[in-house]
Amino acid sequence: MEILNEGAKVHIEWHLLKPGATFFIPAIQATQLARAVRTAALEKGVKLTHRFCVDKGFYGVRFWRIK
Repeated sequence: MEILNEGAKVHIEWHLLKPGATFFIPAIQATQLARAVRTAALEKGVKLTHRFCVDKGFYGVRFWRIK
Protein backbone atom coordinates (compact mmCIF):
# COMPACT_ATOMS: atom_id res chain seq x y z
CA MET A 1 0.00 0.00 0.00
CA GLU A 2 1.27 3.45 -0.90
CA ILE A 3 1.08 6.03 1.88
CA LEU A 4 0.70 9.65 0.80
CA ASN A 5 1.22 12.65 3.04
CA GLU A 6 -0.30 15.63 1.26
CA GLY A 7 0.83 14.26 -2.10
CA ALA A 8 4.32 13.16 -1.01
CA LYS A 9 5.07 9.44 -0.73
CA VAL A 10 5.93 8.18 2.74
CA HIS A 11 8.29 5.21 2.97
CA ILE A 12 8.36 3.29 6.25
CA GLU A 13 10.86 0.49 6.74
CA TRP A 14 8.51 -1.79 8.64
CA HIS A 15 11.16 -4.49 9.12
CA LEU A 16 13.27 -2.08 11.20
CA LEU A 17 10.44 -1.17 13.59
CA LYS A 18 10.74 -3.16 16.79
CA PRO A 19 8.10 -3.01 19.55
CA GLY A 20 8.57 0.27 21.42
CA ALA A 21 10.05 2.05 18.39
CA THR A 22 8.63 5.47 17.56
CA PHE A 23 8.59 7.77 14.55
CA PHE A 24 7.15 11.19 13.75
CA ILE A 25 5.72 12.40 10.46
CA PRO A 26 4.94 16.10 10.09
CA ALA A 27 1.56 16.73 8.47
CA ILE A 28 -1.16 19.33 8.15
CA GLN A 29 -3.78 16.71 7.28
CA ALA A 30 -2.77 14.59 10.26
CA THR A 31 -6.00 12.61 10.56
CA GLN A 32 -5.76 11.36 6.97
CA LEU A 33 -2.09 10.50 7.44
CA ALA A 34 -2.76 8.59 10.68
CA ARG A 35 -5.50 6.56 8.99
CA ALA A 36 -3.27 5.70 6.01
CA VAL A 37 -0.30 4.67 8.15
CA ARG A 38 -2.41 2.53 10.49
CA THR A 39 -4.08 0.81 7.51
CA ALA A 40 -0.68 0.06 5.98
CA ALA A 41 0.59 -1.22 9.34
CA LEU A 42 -2.33 -3.64 9.66
CA GLU A 43 -1.54 -5.02 6.20
CA LYS A 44 2.03 -5.66 7.41
CA GLY A 45 0.86 -7.23 10.67
CA VAL A 46 2.27 -4.33 12.72
CA LYS A 47 0.21 -2.82 15.54
CA LEU A 48 0.64 0.92 16.11
CA THR A 49 -0.76 3.59 18.33
CA HIS A 50 -0.49 7.29 17.56
CA ARG A 51 -0.85 10.79 19.00
CA PHE A 52 -1.21 14.14 17.28
CA CYS A 53 1.50 16.47 18.54
CA VAL A 54 4.03 19.21 17.85
CA ASP A 55 7.62 18.01 17.54
CA LYS A 56 10.46 20.53 17.07
CA GLY A 57 7.92 23.12 15.95
CA PHE A 58 6.14 20.90 13.41
CA TYR A 59 2.58 19.61 13.80
CA GLY A 60 2.10 15.99 12.85
CA VAL A 61 1.64 12.46 14.10
CA ARG A 62 3.89 10.40 16.37
CA PHE A 63 3.50 6.64 16.01
CA TRP A 64 4.64 3.89 18.37
CA ARG A 65 4.89 0.24 17.49
CA ILE A 66 3.21 -1.70 20.26
CA LYS A 67 3.24 -5.21 18.80
